[in-house]
Amino acid sequence: MKATKKPKSPSRTNLALATSVGLCIAISSQTVIGDPTENPLISFDHILSGYQGSFKVVHDSGGFRTTAWSSGRLGYNPDKGSVFISSADNDSNGDMVGEFLIPDTLSTSSNPNQLPNASVLQDFIRLQDRVPFNNVDNLNEVGAITYSEGELIVQYADWYDAAGDNRQTTLVVRDANQLNGSQIDGFYEMDGAARTFNYVSPIPAEWQSILGGDFLAGNGNDLSISSRLSMGPSMYVFDKSDLSGSRGGRVPTTAKMSFGLSTALSTEQFPWNGGWDQFNQRGINSNFNEKNDLWTVASAAVYGFIVPGTSTFAVVGRSGMHNSGGGYKIVQNNGNLCGGPCAYDASDYYAYYWLFDLNEIANASAPWDVAPYEYGSWDDRFPMGLPSAGSFDPATGKLFILLDGATAVDDGGHPVVNVYQIGDAPPPVEETPPPSAPEIRGVTIISEE
Repeated sequence: MKATKKPKSPSRTNLALATSVGLCIAISSQTVIGDPTENPLISFDHILSGYQGSFKVVHDSGGFRTTAWSSGRLGYNPDKGSVFISSADNDSNGDMVGEFLIPDTLSTSSNPNQLPNASVLQDFIRLQDRVPFNNVDNLNEVGAITYSEGELIVQYADWYDAAGDNRQTTLVVRDANQLNGSQIDGFYEMDGAARTFNYVSPIPAEWQSILGGDFLAGNGNDLSISSRLSMGPSMYVFDKSDLSGSRGGRVPTTAKMSFGLSTALSTEQFPWNGGWDQFNQRGINSNFNEKNDLWTVASAAVYGFIVPGTSTFAVVGRSGMHNSGGGYKIVQNNGNLCGGPCAYDASDYYAYYWLFDLNEIANASAPWDVAPYEYGSWDDRFPMGLPSAGSFDPATGKLFILLDGATAVDDGGHPVVNVYQIGDAPPPVEETPPPSAPEIRGVTIISEE
């Protein structure tokens, strides 16, 4: 599926496309000076052009302590050159988290069998069992995993919170080097609840006063019970300092971007009026008329981060139903009976991205009154897997995108991680005004007669 670019602001999009030229390989360590709202936008090509290679994570220590068909979450530890990854997701007692050393050499092969394998540093541990106070919301699904200053921030949810009333969201491992022995604080209750589940990432210093915090958290579908989730990439801003106190507590947030069922992200030609495909004979939110190429019930925003030196909030994930439509518990074209919503064409799924202008996010009249300036599908290089998590280190410019179940089926469906180096954003291209007619003074016209 060809990438789609449907900007909300044509002038800003022209700027974004212009800035995708001239990618630098190393991110700048210089302090950003001046007004960050004047920073350029980038195209997704700017990110893809920095592809460095991939590695896989194949590990099995018995039972559910395996990466086979894991829940697909990821967090990068720049201090050790390692990644934290979640375990198999079919254990009723909940997901676990382990740490793996990234191989010294990556591979650009699209064959998972030829990728180097990460080695285990810390085997899988069920962290929620070690929270000293009650897990009253029965949290069992690992979400965002974020390494910060030696600590590990981990988001959790109950996969099937039918009432949508869970408030607990977060635990903090105070020593990420000791998953099995560290003090673990929580559960905290982050305002926004499940709409903060999928990703947590740092906000660059130059944007913190504008957005109102030093970290952001977000969600975009990817759990059961859609009414509690964001139907588009969300952004909730908070201060990490509020993750203090061993017994957890409330973590205030500011909703800068969030989409409910009645305000779901939609293409301009298919606004909510009834809107984003209501109930019909093919199911709810199923792109029945195939006009919505922006978001469907099959979409999931799995990682969002602010690209340093830019005005871009970049979100990666996956989507589907854009070509064939879909429905709820339907039979697909390959004969498969779906257990929930799915596309009619079993191949109608792909990696997807959404790029937002931070200026529009900061100045929006409502958190759902925002649209991406660029979005579409992209080639994640491994057809067996789709993005399920990401992690970005602003100090080095390294972006990691995890593709869940990307190895061969007979290999147990282990994850593959793509690595990108995000370089400096090229300076904005200023529009040159057309030359004005010169002012003519004191001209005497002499007749040739």
